[in-house]
Amino acid sequence: MKALEAIETLEQPHLFRPWLYRIARNESYQLLRRGRNVNGGLSDEVWETLSDESTPLDRILDQERTNVVQYLLGLLKAEYREVLILREYEQLSYGEIAEITGDTESSVKSRLFKARKALAKKLEAVFKERI
Repeated sequence: MKALEAIETLEQPHLFRPWLYRIARNESYQLLRRGRNVNGGLSDEVWETLSDESTPLDRILDQERTNVVQYLLGLLKAEYREVLILREYEQLSYGEIAEITGDTESSVKSRLFKARKALAKKLEAVFKERI
């Protein structure tokens, strides 16, 4: 709704995607500040059933990996978590991420490097405990 209400403010149509992500980003941060549930209230069981092609064991292992990564992402600084999600999950380019965050591409690359390093360190600690 915010994007539809603000469509007249889009001055460069070729930048629609970063503009839309920026709106979504700002709305997400507002929801987080208010402490609302951003997953729409869907239960873990609903998310598990979205993947019917896998075996029950596959779904359990995938869910466990997802839970671990989500938990560890939550432990990262917000600025690290943001660039990791935009790059790895949303598959955005450095330029698109820079446009969304209002930073330079070199700043995005640097932050992404630090974010990956921090996440890898946390993952290593988790899997060392399980061995």
